[in-house]
Amino acid sequence: MSQYLSWGEHAEVLVSSFAVIAIVCALRAILALVREDAMKRALNHERACARADLAHRDALLSNGMQGIVIMHGDVAERQYIGSGKVLFDLVQRSAHATKVTAAIEALMRDAKPFSFAVPAYNNSVIALRGKAVGGRAVLYLCEQSVPEEYGQLMDVLVSPFPAWAVVPKPPVSKPAPEFVIDRAVSRADLASPAPQKGMLNCLPQAIAVFDNDQVLREYNDAFVELWGLSETWLNTQPVLGDVLSQLRDDRNLPEQRQFNAWLQTQLEGFSGPDDVIRAVWHLSSGKSIQIHMPKHMDGGRLVICEDISASLHLEASLNLLTQVQKATLDTLDEGVAIFGTDGRLALHNGVFASIWRLTDGELALQPHFTEVADLCVTRFGADAIWAVVAEGINSVVLERFHEWVKLRRADDRIISLSLSRLPNGATLARFTDVTDLERFTAMQDEASGAAA
Repeated sequence: MSQYLSWGEHAEVLVSSFAVIAIVCALRAILALVREDAMKRALNHERACARADLAHRDALLSNGMQGIVIMHGDVAERQYIGSGKVLFDLVQRSAHATKVTAAIEALMRDAKPFSFAVPAYNNSVIALRGKAVGGRAVLYLCEQSVPEEYGQLMDVLVSPFPAWAVVPKPPVSKPAPEFVIDRAVSRADLASPAPQKGMLNCLPQAIAVFDNDQVLREYNDAFVELWGLSETWLNTQPVLGDVLSQLRDDRNLPEQRQFNAWLQTQLEGFSGPDDVIRAVWHLSSGKSIQIHMPKHMDGGRLVICEDISASLHLEASLNLLTQVQKATLDTLDEGVAIFGTDGRLALHNGVFASIWRLTDGELALQPHFTEVADLCVTRFGADAIWAVVAEGINSVVLERFHEWVKLRRADDRIISLSLSRLPNGATLARFTDVTDLERFTAMQDEASGAAA
C-alpha cells in the first residue's frame, strides 16, 4: 500500500510539472504574439510618417515657386527643394544678406512673414517670401528678370533706407529738369504722385494708380495680364467705378447680390480716411486676389493686386495633411507626439494625452516641450523621462535612433520611449505604458523559475 501511495504521489508531481510547462509555453506564445503585434504597429507607423512627409513635400512644391528652403535652427539641417539652394546662396552673397538674415530670424522666432526682392545679377532680382507653413519656417524664392534700362533703379526699389536716384531725362528740344525718385517710406511711394509706367513694370504685383477724382492715371503690364483688360480702353483713363463695372461684366469680381450697393460702398471707401484698404476677392474662376489700396501724396490711391490662389491652396493642402496625420496617429495604440524644430508640439494623438493625463485645452496652443514637461511633472512628479526627450529634441543627431528605452515614471509606471528624427527635422516621440506587460513578464519568469 505504501508503494502504491508513493507511485501516486510521483504521478501527481509529474502531472503538476507538465501543467506548469504547458502554462509557461502558453505564456511565451502569448508574449511572442504581443511583441509581433507591437513590431507590426511600429512598422505601420513608420510607413505612415514617410507617406506624410512625401505628401508635405508635394504640397510645398505645388506652390509653383522656383526654389524652396525649409528653415531649421541648425544650418546643416536646412532642406532645399528645387533651385532653393542655388537661389539662396545668391541671396546670401548679395549686398542685402543682412536684411534677409534678419527677416529669417524674425520668421523663425515670431512667425513674422515677409516679402521683398533683392538684386541678383544680369539685371535680375530674386523675389523672396517667407512664411510659417504647418509650424515650420518656409522660404520661397523666385528669380525674375528686369529690363536693362531699369537695372540702375533696383537698389532704390529694394533698399530699406531712404534713398534718392537722380536720372536725367533723354534730350529734348528744350532743356528739361531732372526728376527725382523718392524711396523714403515704402515701395508704394515710388508711384507717388505719378510714376513712369516703365518703372511700375519692374514690380511683380499688378498695380494701378487712381488720382483723387478716382481717375485711372497709370497701370503696369501685370495689371493688364491679371484682369485681362484692354489697354486701349485703359488708356482712355476710366474712373474706378467703370473699371469695377467692367470687371463685373468679365466675371472678375466676387458675386454680389446687390452690385450697385456694393459698388457705392467701394467708391466711398476709396475716398474715405483709411490709410490702407485691404480685401481678398474670391472669384468664380477659383482665383483669390489680395487687394491693397494705400493712399499716396496727391490724395488718390495705389491699387496693388496679387494672385494668392497658390498660397491659399498650399495652406489648405497643409491643413488637410495635418488633419490626415492627426487621424492616422489616433489609430495607433501608442502615444505619439511630434515636436517641431522650434521645440513646439506640432502633432499628438489621444493616447499621448491619456498616458500623461493632459487635456485638449492644454495642448491646443502647441506648447513648447518644456511647458509639456512642466505639466507632466505637475501630474506625476519629477523623473528622467522628459530630460531624455529634451536631450533628443536639442541634439543634432539622435544617438539612440529608433531604439526603445524603458524608464520608470515618478508614479512607478514603466514607460517605454522611442525618439526618431523625421526628414523635416522634427522629432517624433513615442510613448507606451508597458507596466502591465512587465508585470506579466515577471510572472512568467517566476513560473519558469518554479518549474526549474
